[in-house]
Formats: sequence, C-alpha cells, structure tokens
Amino acid sequence: MTIQEHIVTDVRTDRECCEARITANGFINDKPVWTLTKKDDEAEMYGRFYRTVRHGCCGSATRDSYFDPLTGRLAFIATESLASIEVVSSSNAYSLDRYVALNRISEPGDDQFVLQIQYGPQSGPSQVAFLTYPGQDAAPSSTKLQLLSHEKLAPGQPNPSDDLTLFPPDYPSQRAASTESISGFSISLTVSGFPPVQIPVVKDRVDFQHLSLPKGFRISDLVPAEDAEYLRQMIQ
Repeated sequence: MTIQEHIVTDVRTDRECCEARITANGFINDKPVWTLTKKDDEAEMYGRFYRTVRHGCCGSATRDSYFDPLTGRLAFIATESLASIEVVSSSNAYSLDRYVALNRISEPGDDQFVLQIQYGPQSGPSQVAFLTYPGQDAAPSSTKLQLLSHEKLAPGQPNPSDDLTLFPPDYPSQRAASTESISGFSISLTVSGFPPVQIPVVKDRVDFQHLSLPKGFRISDLVPAEDAEYLRQMIQ
C-alpha cells in the first residue's frame, strides 16, 4: 500500500496563523483506491491509521481525524489520544483490535459539557454515545481516558492504561480470537472536578445501560440538537 499526500498551507497577514488543506491518495498494488481532502494542518501514518491534525485556536481543542488506510473512510475523530484494545490470538491466527475515541464537542464556557464517545474496530465505531453535563462548561478542555481491566494482562502491563492487551480464556489455543473475548474491562473517563464515569465492556459491546455516572451527567446515543451542525462541520 502507498499513500501520497499533498499539503498546501496559506499564510496571510490579515488573519491569525494560517489555513491548510490536505489531499491524500491511497494506492493498493499501485492501483488508486481512494482520495480524501481535509482542511487540517498536518498528516501522518499513526499505527493502523492515516491521521490528520487540526490544531485548536484561542483555547479550543486540537482535533485528530483517523482514517482507515484500506478505504480512505473516516473512522474516528478525537480530541484525546486514541485508546486501543487487543485480544491476543495464537501465532497462526489473527488478533482482534478495538479502539476508543473521545471527541470533545463543547469548549470551556459553552452552555453545557458535551463529549462524544466512539467504540469499534479499525473501520470505525460500532457504537457512539454522547456524555453531557448541563450548565456552563467549566471543565478544562481535556478529559482523561483509561481502560480498567478485570482480566489477565500482558506481563508488565500497567492497570489502568490507555492501551490494553487481553488473553482469551483458552489461550494459547489455535483458535482465532473471538468477539466474546473482548470483555472484562471498563472505559473510565475523568472530567476535572467530578468522579470518574465508568462504562463496562461486555462481549464487544459497550454497556451504556449499566454504567457509573456522577450526579448530573447524562448519556444518550443521540447528539444534542444544538450540536448536530457543529459535529457535521467537524468531519468535513
């Protein structure tokens, strides 16, 4: 696979900083597969993703967009570091990987705190939810994300961490890792000044029905109506 990118940055004297535009083309076996354009500042390969970065201005959050390099489609958008979960399989079978991405939609001073939570494979989220807290958003722009494991960890792996390695119960059998093995841990989110939000993951599903929410927080699979257009603009 080959990715060709072209980044043009316009620097003007009549506005702060600059504007950039990224055009990338993906080739598999020298055949063109996809093209994307993004009004972001930087681009790079990041693990299994092609990532573009849009730096925040005037206190707003820096936002990363993660694209699946096999298809060129947007997989995740995040204002925090991407967290990863790997289920180890035998040497002759494929492992399974999942990712958790947090996208801070609100900024300090907005009418309410709004955080988009995304969970899923490399191709993109299989589940999305929105964590909200009413009243003026007084939290710092960052939210701490950790994965709390209740299963056997890889030797020397810390708990909690933002990257998690899980072993199936019958490891090291020759069977491939199954989605049922993606279980036994929680996603922990810490917003400054509040107890952690803890969301269990059971058999490759984020259990939004059995989570620990601090008083006043709400969670829904629907984006708040007043933020829908802003979110749409983010992914362009």
